[in-house]
Amino acid sequence: GRVGKAKRGGWDIGIREVAIAATLPPWRFLDALQDLPQYAKITECHQDEVWEAPLGADVLASSDKTGVEMFCVGDHVLGIQGHPEYTGDILLSLVDRLSTSQTITVSFAEDVKRQLEATSPDREFWLKLCKSFLKTEE
Repeated sequence: GRVGKAKRGGWDIGIREVAIAATLPPWRFLDALQDLPQYAKITECHQDEVWEAPLGADVLASSDKTGVEMFCVGDHVLGIQGHPEYTGDILLSLVDRLSTSQTITVSFAEDVKRQLEATSPDREFWLKLCKSFLKTEE
């Protein structure tokens, strides 16, 4: 694939809603998930993005900011743009460090903090997805 600096808007920090693809490939780790949501919120903290998924990859999710939020190559590779492992505390710590180092503005940091007070990622969904992928057997 190809990655690079985000083409629209620079930093992507906070909670982003991603759209799960309407048609998903027949991979076992996806079969194990019942009733996939149409959308799922995930924690984001990056200024780079996937421009093109790797050859042979299926794009599983996208957002209004990033065309490739999640992809897989069969049951062997799963790529997620966001951070399903991040807690709110981890994100707040990163936002404070980025703001203190003047990598992002104080107003941007405050906007992210307000967003975190108003919403949260769908951690249960991401946990199930990742566990299902890791349990996939040959």
